Amino acid sequence: MSRLISAVGLVALFALACFPGPDEPVEYLEREDTVVVQVRTVPPGVDARDVPPEFTLYGDGTLIYRGLDPEGEPALLRTELPPDAVRDLLEFAVDRGFLDLYYDQAGDGDDQAVTFLYVNTRGGTNSVRAVELDPESEGPGATVGAIVEHLRDFDPAAAGAGAPEPFAAERVVISAEAVEAFEGAGSPIVWPFGEIDLGTVAAGGDLVAEGDEVALELAGVLAPPPFATTVQQDGRLYAVSFRPLLPVEERFPEFDQ
Repeated sequence: MSRLISAVGLVALFALACFPGPDEPVEYLEREDTVVVQVRTVPPGVDARDVPPEFTLYGDGTLIYRGLDPEGEPALLRTELPPDAVRDLLEFAVDRGFLDLYYDQAGDGDDQAVTFLYVNTRGGTNSVRAVELDPESEGPGATVGAIVEHLRDFDPAAAGAGAPEPFAAERVVISAEAVEAFEGAGSPIVWPFGEIDLGTVAAGGDLVAEGDEVALELAGVLAPPPFATTVQQDGRLYAVSFRPLLPVEERFPEFDQ
């Protein structure tokens, strides 16, 4: 996968000179290939690249977010927001001073979830990595916490969005690691995709598989991300995980190391 490094420091300096005034509307690029808001929360001990974003809003109003499917199971859903709803979400973040924040917030994150928040407007763009999210506290953690809480509580239907549908990924990242033993009950499953050699994936890094049916096939075999499933192929054991790739994902510095 390509690793694109965000020039956060330069962006922050540019944004300081271009922030909209308190009475000016927040403007943004109304394009389908432009992310205007994104949230990704990474559990302790998990590689950030293995976790799909939980909330991604594009400039054309497309929203891909984590919700519940018709069976009540967690899933990535897709819907369309009207322009006023997009602008309201951006203004909520801008009005709370998000564009002024430094990238790295306090906390080491070794035993805590880490949240990445990205906001992109015509007047300024900023990325933040935060460990302690407490909307009731004082300081930057409260700012980030309040914005993330607002996005998690956001009801697309109440904002005029259409009925959500499951997000069908056209690309999926498959990761594999050779393991010595199977620690679960019973026996490991046999890897059913003969065209994908897990030894090659484990030796050479992640594999990007194309096709909108791939995610559905893998979801029927593997545990949902960020978990790994032990499988057997040609007499060897592998811990295999996957995650869907969104059409565009904002990259953060940690993801490129």
